[in-house]
Amino acid sequence: TATARGNGLDPRATNVVVVPNFLTDGPRAARAGEHGSAARLGALPHGEFVMFVGDLRPMKGLDVLLDAYAGSSRSMPLVLIGKSWPDTPTSFPDGVTVHDRWPNSVVLQAWRRSAIAVVPSVWAEPFGIVVIEAMAAGSPVIGSNVGGVPEIVDDGVSGLLVPPGDVAALRAALEDLMGDPDRRAAMGAAARARALHFTASAVMPRLEALYSDVLTTPR
Repeated sequence: TATARGNGLDPRATNVVVVPNFLTDGPRAARAGEHGSAARLGALPHGEFVMFVGDLRPMKGLDVLLDAYAGSSRSMPLVLIGKSWPDTPTSFPDGVTVHDRWPNSVVLQAWRRSAIAVVPSVWAEPFGIVVIEAMAAGSPVIGSNVGGVPEIVDDGVSGLLVPPGDVAALRAALEDLMGDPDRRAAMGAAARARALHFTASAVMPRLEALYSDVLTTPR
């Protein structure tokens, strides 16, 4: 995995066991009025939209996403939710709305309304929890083929993988999914099914078995 490789470990080694991060079963969305959820969710576009959640900076591939979106048909609005930094862009293409950080419970509700999730990072993120959250909500993911993203997204099944930093490839992936509702629906269903492998009920037994093995096996 990306984490193992980043720490100089060979994930194929018999003494290395990779246990992924996970979500709680049935991640809790915001209740009405909680964390100002009504106002925040009311600011989302009506109808289908593309969504990005994360730090609004180049290392997250934001500039790549904006260039790709600007050159696309922009048939769906693009929603950005995240923290601004000194290197955050100060202008955005038409069709883009920007929101400061939202509570996670509200973000989960927003994912349920989104049509497409985009995770365009240009650095090798070890594990993208945002990818799992989007997939659990039924959003197909367009993600960079780097780090932990390809360990979660099945290319062509639960989403599309593109080379990191490749504006043309990202634009083509956006156009593909924005223009094909049937494919979006199929990928969204596959994404939701894939996310079940990263829930507490799926991962905790593996973690408990690992601890049991470590504690009971003579070394």
